[in-house]
Amino acid sequence: MSKDATDNPGDASDREVVARDMRLRVEEIRMQRLIDDVKYWRERADEVRTEAEFTLQPITRTALLETAQGYEALANRIEQRLGEVGLPKSS
Repeated sequence: MSKDATDNPGDASDREVVARDMRLRVEEIRMQRLIDDVKYWRERADEVRTEAEFTLQPITRTALLETAQGYEALANRIEQRLGEVGLPKSS
Protein backbone atom coordinates (compact mmCIF):
# COMPACT_ATOMS: atom_id res chain seq x y z
CA MET A 1 0.00 0.00 0.00
CA SER A 2 1.49 3.36 -1.06
CA LYS A 3 1.62 6.27 1.28
CA ASP A 4 0.27 9.63 0.20
CA ALA A 5 2.86 12.45 0.45
CA THR A 6 0.61 14.27 2.89
CA ASP A 7 0.75 11.30 5.28
CA ASN A 8 4.33 12.19 6.16
CA PRO A 9 4.36 15.18 8.50
CA GLY A 10 7.91 16.02 7.42
CA ASP A 11 6.75 16.55 3.83
CA ALA A 12 4.15 19.11 4.84
CA SER A 13 6.68 20.86 7.02
CA ASP A 14 9.23 20.95 4.19
CA ARG A 15 6.62 22.39 1.81
CA GLU A 16 5.71 25.04 4.37
CA VAL A 17 9.35 26.04 4.75
CA VAL A 18 9.83 26.24 0.98
CA ALA A 19 6.63 28.27 0.59
CA ARG A 20 7.69 30.64 3.37
CA ASP A 21 11.15 31.04 1.84
CA MET A 22 9.61 31.80 -1.55
CA ARG A 23 7.29 34.43 -0.03
CA LEU A 24 10.22 36.05 1.76
CA ARG A 25 12.29 36.14 -1.43
CA VAL A 26 9.42 37.72 -3.37
CA GLU A 27 9.11 40.36 -0.64
CA GLU A 28 12.88 41.00 -0.77
CA ILE A 29 12.72 41.52 -4.54
CA ARG A 30 9.71 43.82 -4.19
CA MET A 31 11.46 45.88 -1.51
CA GLN A 32 14.66 46.12 -3.56
CA ARG A 33 12.68 47.43 -6.53
CA LEU A 34 11.03 49.99 -4.27
CA ILE A 35 14.34 51.00 -2.72
CA ASP A 36 15.87 51.49 -6.17
CA ASP A 37 12.89 53.46 -7.54
CA VAL A 38 14.07 57.06 -7.89
CA LYS A 39 10.62 58.21 -9.02
CA TYR A 40 9.01 56.72 -5.90
CA TRP A 41 11.31 58.65 -3.54
CA ARG A 42 10.93 61.91 -5.46
CA GLU A 43 7.14 61.55 -5.32
CA ARG A 44 7.34 60.95 -1.55
CA ALA A 45 9.45 64.11 -1.24
CA ASP A 46 6.82 66.09 -3.20
CA GLU A 47 4.01 64.71 -1.02
CA VAL A 48 5.83 65.62 2.18
CA ARG A 49 6.62 69.13 0.89
CA THR A 50 2.95 69.60 0.02
CA GLU A 51 1.97 68.47 3.51
CA ALA A 52 4.46 70.96 4.97
CA GLU A 53 2.80 73.80 3.03
CA PHE A 54 -0.45 73.19 4.88
CA THR A 55 1.06 72.61 8.31
CA LEU A 56 0.60 75.44 10.78
CA GLN A 57 3.15 74.32 13.38
CA PRO A 58 6.66 75.60 12.51
CA ILE A 59 8.38 72.66 14.21
CA THR A 60 6.27 70.18 12.28
CA ARG A 61 6.79 72.09 9.02
CA THR A 62 10.56 72.04 9.57
CA ALA A 63 10.52 68.30 10.29
CA LEU A 64 8.48 67.62 7.15
CA LEU A 65 10.79 69.74 4.98
CA GLU A 66 13.82 67.94 6.41
CA THR A 67 12.14 64.62 5.63
CA ALA A 68 11.52 65.79 2.05
CA GLN A 69 15.18 66.79 1.75
CA GLY A 70 16.15 63.33 2.97
CA TYR A 71 13.95 61.67 0.35
CA GLU A 72 15.49 63.86 -2.36
CA ALA A 73 19.00 63.02 -1.15
CA LEU A 74 18.09 59.33 -1.17
CA ALA A 75 16.74 59.61 -4.73
CA ASN A 76 19.95 61.35 -5.80
CA ARG A 77 22.13 58.65 -4.23
CA ILE A 78 20.08 55.90 -5.84
CA GLU A 79 20.26 57.65 -9.20
CA GLN A 80 24.02 57.98 -8.89
CA ARG A 81 24.48 54.35 -7.80
CA LEU A 82 22.26 53.00 -10.58
CA GLY A 83 24.09 55.16 -13.11
CA GLU A 84 27.40 53.77 -11.95
CA VAL A 85 26.27 50.19 -12.55
CA GLY A 86 24.38 51.00 -15.76
CA LEU A 87 20.86 50.18 -14.53
CA PRO A 88 17.69 52.15 -15.38
CA LYS A 89 16.98 54.88 -12.84
CA SER A 90 13.29 54.20 -12.22
CA SER A 91 10.72 51.51 -12.88
